Amino acid sequence: MAAGPAGCFSYQAASSYNRAGAAEDTLQFMAQDPLGPRYAVWFPGKNASETLSNAALITWSVSGTHALLTFPGWRGNPAIIIAPLPVPPAYPPYALPIQFITASSSQSNYPPINVIDGDL
Repeated sequence: MAAGPAGCFSYQAASSYNRAGAAEDTLQFMAQDPLGPRYAVWFPGKNASETLSNAALITWSVSGTHALLTFPGWRGNPAIIIAPLPVPPAYPPYALPIQFITASSSQSNYPPINVIDGDL
């Protein structure tokens, strides 16, 4: 298996039976950007060196609306997956009444009300 674009695999061996009559290990990909788009490609029946060789042929690109994954598929033929990326929802501005702006501490020259004055 190969995964990306950046991150690492985390393996946890079962310490006891964690399913009815069986123990199940955990293998997961921990993405460097947990909210960003990512991929995983399995190469069933391949040994470690074949998987490494196939992983080197993976290409991954992300545009504003789509992700493109190219990898060695069946019998080495290139496989291409184009996936649409979700559009983040547009949230309306949140109007906060001034009387609700407080702080547990502040400086006299910088009162809590300054958080909504638009001046960074």
